[in-house]
Amino acid sequence: MKKIFIVSFCLVFALLPMLVLGQQQALLVSGKVVDSDGNPLPGANVIIQDYDIGAATDINGNYSFKVPAKMNKGQDVVVTARFIGYHSKTASITLNSGVKTLNFTLAADVLQMDAIVVTGVSEGTPKKLLPFSVSRVSEEALQMVPQQSPIESLQGKVSGVDIVQGSGKPGTGSDIKIRGATSIGSGNSPLIVVDGIILDASSEVDIDALDVETIEVVKGAAAAALWGSRASAGVINIKTKRAGNMALGMTKIRVRSEAGYSQFVGSVNDYRSAHHEFAVTADGKHFADADGNPVKDEAGNVITDPWKEYQASVLDGSNTSKIFQDNNWPTSVPTFNQVDQFFNAGQYLRNRAEISRHMQGGNMLLSFANLHEPGIIAGVKGYKRSNIRLNFDQRMTDNLKLGLSAYYMDSWRDDPQGSLNPFYSMMFMSPMANLEADNSDGTAYRIDPDPKSLEENPLYASHNQDIDNNRRSLNADFNINWNPVQWLVLNGHMAFDRNNRFNTRYYFKGFKSIDNQNYPTGYYSRYHSFNNSINSDLTAKVFRDIGNFSMKNTVRYHYESSEYQSTTASGSNLAVNGVRSLGVVDPEQNNTSSYQSIVRSVGYYWESAVNYKEKYLSNVLIRYDGSSLFGEDQRYHLYYRAGFGWRLSQEPWWFSEKINEFKLRAAYGTAGNRPGFSSQYETFSVGGGTISKGSLGNKELKPAFSKEAEIGLEMALFDKISLEMAYSNRVTEDQILGVPLPAFFGYSSRTLNAGTLESNTIDGTISAMVFQKRDMSWNLGLTFARTREKITKLDRPPWRQGAYNAFYVREGETNGIMYGYRWLENTGDLSDLSAADKINYNNGAFQVNNDGYLVPVGEGNSWKSGPGSDGIAGTDDDLWGTPVVVGTDENGDPIEMEYGMPVKYAKLDPKEGRTGFVQIGNVLPDVSTNLSSTFRWKGLTVYGLVSAVFGGSIYNGTRQWCYRELRHTNVDQFGKPEAEKKPIGYYSKLYDTNKTNKEFVESGSYLKLREVTVSYRFGKSFLTGFAGGFLSNVFQSVSLGLIGRNLITI
Repeated sequence: MKKIFIVSFCLVFALLPMLVLGQQQALLVSGKVVDSDGNPLPGANVIIQDYDIGAATDINGNYSFKVPAKMNKGQDVVVTARFIGYHSKTASITLNSGVKTLNFTLAADVLQMDAIVVTGVSEGTPKKLLPFSVSRVSEEALQMVPQQSPIESLQGKVSGVDIVQGSGKPGTGSDIKIRGATSIGSGNSPLIVVDGIILDASSEVDIDALDVETIEVVKGAAAAALWGSRASAGVINIKTKRAGNMALGMTKIRVRSEAGYSQFVGSVNDYRSAHHEFAVTADGKHFADADGNPVKDEAGNVITDPWKEYQASVLDGSNTSKIFQDNNWPTSVPTFNQVDQFFNAGQYLRNRAEISRHMQGGNMLLSFANLHEPGIIAGVKGYKRSNIRLNFDQRMTDNLKLGLSAYYMDSWRDDPQGSLNPFYSMMFMSPMANLEADNSDGTAYRIDPDPKSLEENPLYASHNQDIDNNRRSLNADFNINWNPVQWLVLNGHMAFDRNNRFNTRYYFKGFKSIDNQNYPTGYYSRYHSFNNSINSDLTAKVFRDIGNFSMKNTVRYHYESSEYQSTTASGSNLAVNGVRSLGVVDPEQNNTSSYQSIVRSVGYYWESAVNYKEKYLSNVLIRYDGSSLFGEDQRYHLYYRAGFGWRLSQEPWWFSEKINEFKLRAAYGTAGNRPGFSSQYETFSVGGGTISKGSLGNKELKPAFSKEAEIGLEMALFDKISLEMAYSNRVTEDQILGVPLPAFFGYSSRTLNAGTLESNTIDGTISAMVFQKRDMSWNLGLTFARTREKITKLDRPPWRQGAYNAFYVREGETNGIMYGYRWLENTGDLSDLSAADKINYNNGAFQVNNDGYLVPVGEGNSWKSGPGSDGIAGTDDDLWGTPVVVGTDENGDPIEMEYGMPVKYAKLDPKEGRTGFVQIGNVLPDVSTNLSSTFRWKGLTVYGLVSAVFGGSIYNGTRQWCYRELRHTNVDQFGKPEAEKKPIGYYSKLYDTNKTNKEFVESGSYLKLREVTVSYRFGKSFLTGFAGGFLSNVFQSVSLGLIGRNLITI
């Protein structure tokens, strides 16, 4: 009996904790989340971050969630309520059984000061605690009008960021500048990071824009110092979506499909002449010979074939200074609209499916997407892209987390631009050119539809050039986060990025061109490259609060490895057609080449962020970088940053509650720009069995070194209006430049650190919540920026570079100034020309015409006297084509010039002597601005983005080439008053054999409707009334919308 009692007692004692635990209950947390006016905030997240437990509010702002009994140990935890566009709010509770009610009232966060920024700092930090510039674009803003690439989505949304698509071809990358240039002779693209993966192919960020949760832009060295020698041009950090922000236990499936079309806006015909300068018969039916008769062939027969008739036509006179382009096309010659023949309204399709789930202790997101954008050119198949993404997070224990991001993309582009450029030749076709006509051998698309043009048929190029570009990308990021104690976090991170390119180019045997120079015997080439990159980090973070001081200290080791290989093989003189293989090329015409590079880099840094009462802010960072790209004797370099901020609005003496945020900040930092792979080495070339020296190596080659000082202001008024402004001055020393060498070196050039580029930028953002109610809101946003750049030092001979060699690179030169020739415009110019030519020009013999040029007219005449006494241009008594006296030389002898023709400006320079090569424009605008508007009413959303550029110049080289072909609308004189008509010789002179000149400098100002969308979201309550409630059982919501991109430019 005693034994039974003892055994029973032991069993009860052993089971007692389990019985007690079984009696312990879960904790139910519930409440409501509203805004400052008491309106409920549906979709707000309420969460205990440390345990990944929480819920989202319903349509009435109510939420509830349970904390499992096993977690209720009497500990204190923080519950956080968050909602996009509002300040987050926290409350402390003790975890034990029972019911707790927590209600939250969230204030609007117009300035997004509570938004967590992860770029430029080692640990996520609220924007209000940053002492330097980091701009953040939210998922909501990015998804208003999703672009093909997330980089394109930044345009107009971040001040100081200028993005220009490299070409109109679908799938091509963009040129990106942040606060102007940091390099004179190399690229200015920023470093691009996606989920911790550093992308080498930064110009082509082929990820789905709808995968993106936020994009953060670090604008200068003051913030970019975290990335050391790679970040002088700034950093764009893209963070893709994860399911961790969803309510616990929620599974979401989202399907999106977008279909539409792209079309050519306006008409090329608006810029091309509609008339001609050739002789026609009196009845207007045919082209005429010099005697006014219909043109005949060699046999003396009248030509009836329109193409041959036009080919045989002659100019309407013998002197181009007396010939005017004002004749109608003969009625026997049909005309065509090449715009309709060349451009199609390309229909594009974009599909996407996404599934995400937030589980206790983890979350997962899986997405699939495909895109087909055919473009707008007939004969071109455009661009296709398919991709898949998996993002996964798992909490293994209370203090150990794992994360994975993986992405695969496969894209293909049919490139229309090869040895024949269809865009270029399109501009030079006359109205009689039928692009769809056949060649004489019966093949499609006559190579020379315009017998007077030097350019090929654009349709022949787009249909017969077979140029395929295929790109595949696989990248992944794995990270582990261990929090052994409350004040210490250890993190390990490894990222992998692999890019493969497969490009082929095929021209069939018999491929045509006007000059027979573009592969008439056929051509085939194959190009393959791959790039493997790995970047990894080991990080330790220490968090300590001492009194009112909050401190974060971070140390990190960073490692990068990149290997690139490429192989190219090509050949011509194909044995057969239709076989895309190197096996059919002529062995004597076969060429092969290959390239390989391996780069290793390491970095060590320490960062300390300290704030006092979230009022006085400081951030200090030191980074030590080493790279195999640096010269052998310059392998390591130091970078640093110091930033300080003062939130005056947090001071007890702050004078106004209406100005609810006012922060001053200042930062100074450094960053670098790495040399190219071969820059430090001696290079040689091999050809014809001989070895030739290329460039001389440089063991002392350093990365370019950027130093930036920045001051900024951030403020918010009435919780409705926000303003953020910054002024930055950046000096980039040790510019990496190729320097020509004297012949005795045996090498043609050497890469040196040989210059300094300085820039300053003013940029800012204004946001206004015009009004916000439960069912209605209206937000406005404005960005603006102005940048100026100057080359303050150059340790090498000056040179010209850029498009048309229009830009001087020399010490003291303002970057962006265009140089070239110009024409006399006023009597002051004439005085300069008199001094340069040592001729006494008579002001009375010149007059300014309606093009703004000071032209010679002779005493007693005007620029309108050209038609002569009969008042009809093109007759024998015209002043056009005749000499007029305009002055006298040193001996008093008369000087003559041709009536009405533009005269090139020249001056006498103390250093250069007589020169006419002068400043003709500046590509940098006075200011760039963007205005956005978002209006919501219940389920309706109307959004628009307008971009404007004021000032600045562009050079229209296409117009210059059109002057050569006499195909520009300016040359067309039909319908003009006789006194204002100008001969074709006038425009040939302005063409000036492709010399850069001011005639073709145009205003860079424009106004563009960049993005617009109108959409309506049908909620669950609306869907309940359809199909017997079936739709509401399947869908939480359905949205329908219309989207427009780049609709209008004026």
